[in-house]
Amino acid sequence: MKSPRRRQPKHELVDFGSNRPSRKIQLREKLGFGGVTLARGELRPNLGAYLASPQVTVVIHEGAPFRMDWRTPGSDKVRSSPVSPGCAHVADAGLPSWQRWEGTQSIFAFAIDEAFVERVWQTAFDGVGDRTILMSIDVDDPVAKYFCELGQRELALGGPGGSLYVEGLATSLAVHLLREHGAAPRTRNAYKGGLAPGQLRRVVEYVSAHLTDPLGLAELAGVVGLSTHHFGQAFKASIGTPPHRYVMERRVQHARELLRDVHRPIEEIAYAAGFSSQSHLTTTFRRLTGVAPGRFRRSLG
Repeated sequence: MKSPRRRQPKHELVDFGSNRPSRKIQLREKLGFGGVTLARGELRPNLGAYLASPQVTVVIHEGAPFRMDWRTPGSDKVRSSPVSPGCAHVADAGLPSWQRWEGTQSIFAFAIDEAFVERVWQTAFDGVGDRTILMSIDVDDPVAKYFCELGQRELALGGPGGSLYVEGLATSLAVHLLREHGAAPRTRNAYKGGLAPGQLRRVVEYVSAHLTDPLGLAELAGVVGLSTHHFGQAFKASIGTPPHRYVMERRVQHARELLRDVHRPIEEIAYAAGFSSQSHLTTTFRRLTGVAPGRFRRSLG
């Protein structure tokens, strides 16, 4: 079971998933899918206050170097850390920590709802031990930074991968945080085998029938009654590719067929094949086939 938490001090909420104005943060860009928020914005000056977020967060500093004073939850010891561009900060959901800094700070946040992380904890680690993720400031964690870099790129592009891609990133990041930043050591459960033939057939048929819909990882997992974590592993074990890439490959395949109609505009084909825009089609088509849609059409003679 999850360990009981101490009585929380009075604190200010920094909610990356909310659309309400905040005294502490001003978001310039935000992208949300299924309990996951990718956001970029500015933290306003903080002369010393307890802050907490309802999400598990990894925050990347994007501005000029500055110094932060802070205390971990439940501690009276003030620490001081230099913060440089690219530094990562990890914090659990709902645990207030005292922080202080001067000036406005530019940040990117990969924020995951606590319920999402709870589901990952239950499925990846059987809910064993303490679920708490320890707070870290200016942590050297190349894996967490890597997932944030992918999140930053997805946010900058406007979310072309959709919920399937973003939820997959969040699941992998949550597993990493629970394993490497958890209050207790833990290892992932080994997942044996892939989907049963009937399960795989149902998923493939579902993707074919909903190729133009914004398919999400939870939606596909629900087709066969599995958790998102186990479904992602089982699907990849079955066909050798993650669900998101499989869906993109199917959409590109469908676009190739539609491009044979030389009188049909490529922009119209993009939407008909399930892409969010012509540029999304072009980027994905070129990545998977090596050529742009227009060049592929011309090669047909």
